[in-house]
Amino acid sequence: MADWKSGPPTRNRQASVGSVSSSMYSCNNDDPLGMQNTFSSTSSDERWATFQSRDTCYQCGEKFSVWKRSHRCRNCGWSFCKSCSNHRVALNGQTHKSRVCDLCFPKVLLVGPAPPANSFFKAFVPRGVFAGMLSYLNFVDLCVVSMCCRHWYKRASLDMLWRPLYAHTFPMAESPDATFQRHIHGIEFDGLPWKKKFELRWIAQRTAQLTAEKKKSFAAMADLLASLNLDKYTPLFEQEEIDIEALCMMNAGHLRDLGIPAGPRMKLMNAVALLATDGPDDDDWEHDDEYSSAGPVTPVAQYISRRNHMKQYKASLVRRVQQSTVRIAVLTSDGRLLNVGSGIIVHERGLVATALHCLVSDQFEFDCIRNPDEFMILVAPTVSASDPPAWKYRASALPQCCEEELDFALLWIDGEVMSDPPCGLYIGDVTERSIASTWVVRTTVESASLEVKLPAVPIGNSNNVEPGDEMWMFGYPSSGHNTITVHHAICSGTDSQVFNGQEVGKAMLRTAAQLDNGFSGGAAVDRRGLLVGIISFSVLRQDRVRSINMIKGAIELAKSERIGV
Repeated sequence: MADWKSGPPTRNRQASVGSVSSSMYSCNNDDPLGMQNTFSSTSSDERWATFQSRDTCYQCGEKFSVWKRSHRCRNCGWSFCKSCSNHRVALNGQTHKSRVCDLCFPKVLLVGPAPPANSFFKAFVPRGVFAGMLSYLNFVDLCVVSMCCRHWYKRASLDMLWRPLYAHTFPMAESPDATFQRHIHGIEFDGLPWKKKFELRWIAQRTAQLTAEKKKSFAAMADLLASLNLDKYTPLFEQEEIDIEALCMMNAGHLRDLGIPAGPRMKLMNAVALLATDGPDDDDWEHDDEYSSAGPVTPVAQYISRRNHMKQYKASLVRRVQQSTVRIAVLTSDGRLLNVGSGIIVHERGLVATALHCLVSDQFEFDCIRNPDEFMILVAPTVSASDPPAWKYRASALPQCCEEELDFALLWIDGEVMSDPPCGLYIGDVTERSIASTWVVRTTVESASLEVKLPAVPIGNSNNVEPGDEMWMFGYPSSGHNTITVHHAICSGTDSQVFNGQEVGKAMLRTAAQLDNGFSGGAAVDRRGLLVGIISFSVLRQDRVRSINMIKGAIELAKSERIGV
């Protein structure tokens, strides 16, 4: 056995431990509990020291106990206490870190451990694989990703595809920007580690970019204020460092706190609304060539162009949808008025969608769906926004396409009529109007020879509507007298509903438009003019709109039965 007082034996790292054999426990009469373990190795001159060969620490001499455990150094094999073997390094050929003593730790560091087997070598990532992995990044993000490993950094900086990008992002000594880089980083910059170099270069580059963008944004803010005739507020915005981006995140309360009056606040809020809506959906807008220019697009020109497009598009949306909106009147067979409502044309051949409670009422005891022969349904299409619609068509309900639980019904136009009153509900002088209670209706064209082609509204997807989205409401409320009324509202939320044993999300859309009586059955469209719902009812100043996705099945059924499509 080796001398305990001699230095720790060096272990031959090339020697392979072949087998370990343990002798059977041997007991004698003097010491029945005595035990002896022997370990044999294929190395004849060196071997690991037995784990319990000493009861004291090899370095400090402290005795091991229950509270002071012994630890074996994985490099020399001797037993040490925790304080004398509190180092962990990756030994040669290992990928994990092992415990070594204080005596072996400097020697292991001087030798210099080889990189683990699973690390990135300089040529570990082929050029094609490397280019494919990072091809989706721009050159700025590429530099950031490559700095996660110095081998990747070397591989990327030497690659013929990425080297020009590195030269542009991080100028070398021969580049024109080297003087600027040395001026920023100082003379000792070349002696810093590569990670510190990257950090300093990255911070300097981003600072320069943000400074240039900030100056450009402040200049654009001054141009925007000048276009709105608010030049006197330019020093205030410069003092508070409010640029275009910061203005888009402000509301009217923030501007009020700055001391800006109500009139200028409204101008700025309108400008913010137009600038903030410049997104991916703008491709669906119809742009005119008169607003396009070959010159650079400044925020002021963008604001003016967006304002003109917004005005034109909103006017076009209202005109397109209002001509598809109809007014509905329910009469008895002898011409007594029972109820009125609104509707929307969903197919050009005469398919109209409305609310079911406009056709059925337990309070007034009428049901146009179960008793179609006892009642008449008149339809008045919208021709002008300033004139009352004329009662032109007669319609009948499709019982198989009506759902009381969902409060929707589909009508089919099956004839033309002549009515007295010819249009609207009110008769008499403007100052003394009254509702015509008794009507005279005469059928002019029967359903067999009737061919109509009405303007139908395109159907959208109500699942795409989120709280905060714009919505437009069209209908004929009682407060609107004889002409159409348009409401601009915001979707305040959505409601789910259990239908046919399943809970359906976004079955109802909520708005706070506070619609009047007569709006029921009217259309609710999104900002693109697509039908997303049918106005149903109101609860606690919250209007409920039946989502169009709950009605699409009935619309397709009506088309297949009536048109064969």
